[in-house]
Amino acid sequence: MTREEAFAVLGLPPGAAPEAIRAAHRRLMRAAHPDSGGSDWIASRINQARDVLLG
Repeated sequence: MTREEAFAVLGLPPGAAPEAIRAAHRRLMRAAHPDSGGSDWIASRINQARDVLLG
């Protein structure tokens, strides 16, 4: 996943601050987490996007 794709997955503009990345990740994971009835694939993409941007 590229950085551009990661920003798109999290719905953030390029160059977003780490705090915004963490907040978007938390917000999206609340809805997409498999334990909450979400999709494993979507949750893994959200986690991958966070890792690409913060890693």
